Amino acid sequence: MIKKITSILAISAIVLVGAAQSSLKFDGTANGQLLPDSTALSFSNLTGLSFTVWVKTNWAGNGYVFEFADSAGYAAGNTGFRFAMLDRRAGGFPPSSELAFETVFDNYTVRASTNMNNVPSDEWVHLAGVISRDALNGNTATYVLELFVNGNSVATSNAINVNNANPAIRNLHLSKNSRSRIGNIIVPPRFGSNRFTGNMDDILIYDKALSATEIKDMVCSRTYPSSGKLLYYNCNDGSGTIAYDIGSSGANGTLESGVSWDDVDFVSSSVANPVADFTYSTTSPSLSVDFTDNSSPAVSRKWEFGNGDTSAALNPTYTYKKQGTYQVSLTTTDVCGKISSKKTQSVVVSCPPAKSSFISSASNRKVDFEANKAGILNFIWDFGDGSPLDSGATKEKTSHIYAAYGTYNACLYVMSACGLDTLCEELNLAAAGLGETSNNANWSVFPNPASNVLNVVSSVEFQDSRFVVKDLQGRNVASQSVLSGSKIEIDIEDLKPGFYTIEVVSRDQSNSLKFIKE
Repeated sequence: MIKKITSILAISAIVLVGAAQSSLKFDGTANGQLLPDSTALSFSNLTGLSFTVWVKTNWAGNGYVFEFADSAGYAAGNTGFRFAMLDRRAGGFPPSSELAFETVFDNYTVRASTNMNNVPSDEWVHLAGVISRDALNGNTATYVLELFVNGNSVATSNAINVNNANPAIRNLHLSKNSRSRIGNIIVPPRFGSNRFTGNMDDILIYDKALSATEIKDMVCSRTYPSSGKLLYYNCNDGSGTIAYDIGSSGANGTLESGVSWDDVDFVSSSVANPVADFTYSTTSPSLSVDFTDNSSPAVSRKWEFGNGDTSAALNPTYTYKKQGTYQVSLTTTDVCGKISSKKTQSVVVSCPPAKSSFISSASNRKVDFEANKAGILNFIWDFGDGSPLDSGATKEKTSHIYAAYGTYNACLYVMSACGLDTLCEELNLAAAGLGETSNNANWSVFPNPASNVLNVVSSVEFQDSRFVVKDLQGRNVASQSVLSGSKIEIDIEDLKPGFYTIEVVSRDQSNSLKFIKE
């Protein structure tokens, strides 16, 4: 197959539009590799280095995208570098489900890697590995690696320190006659196949650390930096078994039998819109849901939780106010500003409200109480005689001695992860020869629990009365006065959820009742 040869103008940037395009197809066999001319390819005394390539593959056990290594190999004590990009499911040590950009010096390896879920499959994707010198202290050069997927920085490595008095050794370098492969690995496979299956296009090595903006422009506008190209196979220039290097090295590549020219190319196939995807987990009973973003790489995202609330967090944990089924959506935006379609799932939040129940047994004026503790986080006992509340996480059992015989309204308030509940029971404590007494108010409140408005109604009309709402610490948190009327409304929207007392003081009565703000 004869390839069209294009010329590259010496301008500040190269925009790849309008040219006849093609790519290289790798069949995944032992001969599925492109071999750069090692007698021509070399570099030295660099403080930064970048590898970029467009690939299209299903990542089904694929191995090495490329490997460039000095002839000294991997052994400890060598003074050569090794640079590689690989799917570690097949080529890693140990294998793992991640894409990695790595370097080795003196048998010490560092890598920047990301889970394969972050790498699109069966579509053109741009990969970039950048290594830059982060510091120089005496004879020690410190390098850091960064991995980009479709213009997004997805991983940064730990530092690798190269200590040598000779700058030619501690700076990044690759000698002539190096062992370099594209689509394969130098040594025999150790974990299944180390060979790439799929297409590659626009394979470049730069003699500098490309910036995030430069890499973004390579993806979004197909604009490549023109300076610093050590190696450039645009996969349009070449014929037969030769791919021409139009970079500065002139290291033409030899196509072995497992590599062929293919008219499928990345330019005619624009980078797809980002794909939003997520999973969630919850336990029952609970109002909290943990969300995990499994989308293709994105720079921003918008979660919609189905009740009007939103979040821009990567993996938010959201707590609903009540149980139910919610339509949760995720939309993402990639580095090029493309917006994904909205991903929506039905999220079921199962959290039945707490149920308050108890039994009591009386002996004279002493009463023993025992509550059902299943799922309860806190118990609050109101014995109905004005004595202090008895509360705590372990107060499922308690006792109380009443000061006098009579009729009392004993209440239990409980709190769980799913809300509040209350139960009141009338206790009749009578001694022989004594009549019953009552301290019940002639007014009531509803609803109870209440959310925004508490209604107060009375069988007799309130006259010149004042209503005061107090929290469990006895602090006044709301109040309202009324000249006359048998029903009033009190705004409790701003109160925090919990237990409260409302007191009424008038010419005719002075009483209090408990209510719950949910």
